[in-house]
Amino acid sequence: MKQPEGSAIYFGADFDLGIGDRKKNITAVKKYFEHAQNEVSKSGRKIGVYGCGRTCEVLAEEKWDMYYWISASVGYWHTAEFFNSGNWHLFQTKTEVTRPYGEIDTNILNPKFTSFGQWRSNGSAVIEPAAVSQSILDARRFVAPRRMQLFSDPTRPEQTGITLEGIDRARTLSGRPVRVICQQGDAVGVSLDEATTQRGYCRASDLRPTIPTSG
Repeated sequence: MKQPEGSAIYFGADFDLGIGDRKKNITAVKKYFEHAQNEVSKSGRKIGVYGCGRTCEVLAEEKWDMYYWISASVGYWHTAEFFNSGNWHLFQTKTEVTRPYGEIDTNILNPKFTSFGQWRSNGSAVIEPAAVSQSILDARRFVAPRRMQLFSDPTRPEQTGITLEGIDRARTLSGRPVRVICQQGDAVGVSLDEATTQRGYCRASDLRPTIPTSG
């Protein structure tokens, strides 16, 4: 596949490390990724992890030269803490987004990094400008209250509440990311599905640049 040296192969640990026997879970994850690291490094490539925040933290303690991709489950163990630390490379903002060309997941790149180990099919490396990643991140915010209220008229929030159904309703829960479309005074127009279509307005005070933690 012409994958160049220095690029990444990601391995998934797509579960909440905090569910069940935590010590056993951590031991299993370390063993799994130690084997992956030993084998992949033989080819001059790096490994990456896709998982919850605590999984990323555990592997960061090993001091390997690797990439960290946080899954979209913001309620998983220490996902909020690891995102807020700024030590991640990729953050998955939403899964199963429907588009005319198919179903996709959406992710953002930490502007601290210009690479997450990506490469083109011709074998060349790819660099993402930090300014582009920063503008994308700047347009993302996280729901601060237990449930965010949406309204249709930014001048009359109490009289123009929006009733949400299905996945939209879930996207208004604490910690969920939204895409900022515009701002009018204390009201912010948001998209709940990573599109540019505005779903409604919320109060600016209901949004944060970091994920709320339970502690």
